Amino acid sequence: MRAPSGLGWADTNTYASAQGFFPRTFSEPSQPAPMGDLVFGGYEDYRDFVDWVHKGYDLTLVYSPDNAEYRIDIDLLSVQKGEINLWGRLECPFVMAAKTPWYKPTTRELVIAPPASDVGYRRYPYKYTTQYAASSLSNQVEISASGHLPAAIYMVCPGPLANPKLTLLGPTGAVIGVLDLTGIGIESDERLIYSTKFGQIGVWKDGTDLLPELDLNNNNFFDVPINQTCTLRLESDTDIETVATIQLFEYYRSV
Repeated sequence: MRAPSGLGWADTNTYASAQGFFPRTFSEPSQPAPMGDLVFGGYEDYRDFVDWVHKGYDLTLVYSPDNAEYRIDIDLLSVQKGEINLWGRLECPFVMAAKTPWYKPTTRELVIAPPASDVGYRRYPYKYTTQYAASSLSNQVEISASGHLPAAIYMVCPGPLANPKLTLLGPTGAVIGVLDLTGIGIESDERLIYSTKFGQIGVWKDGTDLLPELDLNNNNFFDVPINQTCTLRLESDTDIETVATIQLFEYYRSV
């Protein structure tokens, strides 16, 4: 890729006029449109790329400034094709349309360990990618998110679980959201899967959709607010004999 552009951000705003002041009345993010040139060594490389794109894969653009890796899901809207230039390269201008904000492909994993787990309870420094629940925080962990937008959660927890309940508490202890699966049992050979990722929101017992079992009066699908220390708690009517792995997807307007 050469000469990329469109990696920043923009807002679509409207304003009112009020005696020389112009208060903002509406604002939403504009859709990013990365563009630039795809550089190929020849026609065969170009044809291989076109064949690969049109196999129907979901496309992701990877950007690595300062040794940090960020991703954005995209559609490839157009690729212009000319002829091989004097330097023996085929340079093809492209236009993309973003489908997500920028995000980190791998984020912290927060492991909620049971009291009898071999993992034990030990608080590791923040720089570690895995954080274990402390003994004073049985079956819960402190969790915080960086970025510019609330972070999504993706949790996988093997059974056994009985009447599992997942709760996110704010810094003051106020409930941000709660997933209450009273009446649901997760056997030892099954997994509870919970996601608040855009386009993949849901909760499943292996492949079985548990949406009909939810109390719609609750905020069942909650994101982690940015720059706040919250507490994520997992409860079960039986001793939790497993480890739940929670991935955060931290979103950025621009990186």
